[in-house]
Amino acid sequence: MAGAQRAGQVAELLRLVGLNPEHGNATRTSSPAGSDSASGVARALALEPKLLISTEPVSALDVSVQAGVVNLLEDLQDRLGLAYLFIAHDLSVVRHISDRVTVMYLGRVAETGARDDVYDRDAPLHAGVAVRRPGARSGTGATAGADSSSWATSRAR
Repeated sequence: MAGAQRAGQVAELLRLVGLNPEHGNATRTSSPAGSDSASGVARALALEPKLLISTEPVSALDVSVQAGVVNLLEDLQDRLGLAYLFIAHDLSVVRHISDRVTVMYLGRVAETGARDDVYDRDAPLHAGVAVRRPGARSGTGATAGADSSSWATSRAR
């Protein structure tokens, strides 16, 4: 791939994730909040995947920036037909982005099911694995204890 073609592809990927192409050479200290997450997604999209695997993609971000990254992921899912395996401790984010959840406790799968079925059960959620498939719609919040972790997957829409 020629240098000009590569630069054009990088600029398009940055625009796709909501970043100004000028940020392509920005240092971490001069980058806008959440741009590290967005630029990581852009790098992954360069390979034109059908599935993105994300480990704690929003854990180090404040709530407003988290919302922006989750909205970006949902938008990209709609536009590109992506599926996600989303691994996180924040079960409210997992509930929002998933359509299937697998609850884990002490490293073992405790239950698996549709998001609402798992979240509406009386049993506590210790850790979740969620699946998001294309065309699935988001849910709403939940909380988790300190030992919780979760995975979310979503299919392309």
